[in-house]
Amino acid sequence: MTPSAVDWSLAERVAVRVAGREPFADSYHAQSLVPDFEQFTVIAEDLVAECTGLRSAAGPARARVTDRSGWVRANVASFQRLLRPVLDRFPPPPAPVRSPRSPVGSPAPSSA
Repeated sequence: MTPSAVDWSLAERVAVRVAGREPFADSYHAQSLVPDFEQFTVIAEDLVAECTGLRSAAGPARARVTDRSGWVRANVASFQRLLRPVLDRFPPPPAPVRSPRSPVGSPAPSSA
């Protein structure tokens, strides 16, 4: 993976931890929403196209029933794609520096 000005792995871990867990995601009710999401996603996509004249070049929209951590992961991936052209203009971050107080033999901090 190329070095980035953003530590995406850290951002994801922090967001997943802060988001917490929702017991509803583990219940049978979450799966019962899948057909509704499929139906209403098609309707929403048609309404957006009718109002704006815009259609996705990537094909039909997809919606997924997910939990909070799934939502975080999907959004981090979206932000990585969205920000890649801007972040690619930044110089690569410097190599991690071992603190003089690090115990001998400890691994260098990761920058990914």
